[in-house]
Amino acid sequence: MGRRIYVQAIMPGLIYQVSNQDKTNIYGSTDDFKTFKVDDDFKDSLKEIFDKMEIKSPTKVELDNKSFEFVGPLELKGTMTEDSKRYIVDLLYMTPKDKNFTS
Repeated sequence: MGRRIYVQAIMPGLIYQVSNQDKTNIYGSTDDFKTFKVDDDFKDSLKEIFDKMEIKSPTKVELDNKSFEFVGPLELKGTMTEDSKRYIVDLLYMTPKDKNFTS
């Protein structure tokens, strides 16, 4: 049977980030899907990772009569911390394809 692993990482400036999400959130939504941010460099990196893991992407999202491409589950967020590194957050609903499963 498969296993689900939950991982927690220390991100520099995370406490500061919670009160300053407009500047640190570079991908996804932090306000219950009212707004989305899509950083093209971050999106391209995610697309490369998801292709290697054979995870379906991208998803077309329409918001305020604007349509854009979003890679990954809609709950996924990308953030840039104080040390200018990029982190992927909220991967709870991301599940790679099981190559042994046949339907």
